[in-house]
Amino acid sequence: MAMEQDFIDWLKARELKDETVKDYLFYYNKFDSNEFTQEKVFNFLAIRYKNNVARAFMKNLKTFLIENRVTLGIDNERANEISLISLPKVTGRKKTRIQNILTEEQIESIQQSMRRERNKIMLLLSYFGGLRIGELIKIKPKDFNWTSWSKNKKKMGELKVLGKGDKERLVLIPPNLMLRVARWINETQVEKFYANSKLFIGKDTWRGILSRASMKAINRKINPHLLRHSFATNMLKKGFRIEEVQNLLGHSDIKSTTIYLHLNKEDLKSKYMESMIKGSVE
Repeated sequence: MAMEQDFIDWLKARELKDETVKDYLFYYNKFDSNEFTQEKVFNFLAIRYKNNVARAFMKNLKTFLIENRVTLGIDNERANEISLISLPKVTGRKKTRIQNILTEEQIESIQQSMRRERNKIMLLLSYFGGLRIGELIKIKPKDFNWTSWSKNKKKMGELKVLGKGDKERLVLIPPNLMLRVARWINETQVEKFYANSKLFIGKDTWRGILSRASMKAINRKINPHLLRHSFATNMLKKGFRIEEVQNLLGHSDIKSTTIYLHLNKEDLKSKYMESMIKGSVE
């Protein structure tokens, strides 16, 4: 247990996020650090846990053992053995199953199945803002551009969110949704919220609410990321250029956006058939 706490303190000293530390501890408790051998490491990464998070954990554990060898009672010979252990690379990725995207009609159905305005707003912000769940739950009242937007409430609103790596990005919010958020905060929640307080519930609670609401509305359990996925795909279908969708999603690398370029096979069949009919000669 003492070593586990030392590992936690070491990770935090490296300024890793709490979620990352939590992920590493999951693997720490699955691996016996006293048996840090080439065989054990290979079996752990190449057979049991074939993913990049597990590999990152093992890389950090290896560094931790070497840097703290004196405190941990590891002699020089053993420390040298550990330093020579190689970490197998994660070969290939798991096949990604293309999820059926949600239509805006389905989004509306899910909204109608929700009772609380808070949950409806979370749903709509997630979709129309193309938000990651981590961005959603950090939103505070002060993150909206209320002052400039209130001068012309028919214009798009703006929302500052903290994305991956705590990078700030600007999200566009439709005028009617801005109005709903403002009304919810000012009229319903005025005594509860301050400019610097978080507006919404945590990740796990939100996942449960969304799953139950979607099952009730469209007979299908969905996860928060599918809202972002659907937003991106629907924007491309509406004719937005991939560079524009990249900007809306806050991707620093356009390669991250290209995963949304997939087309539903039936859509492709229909489009191809339509082009053949138009181009056919009687």
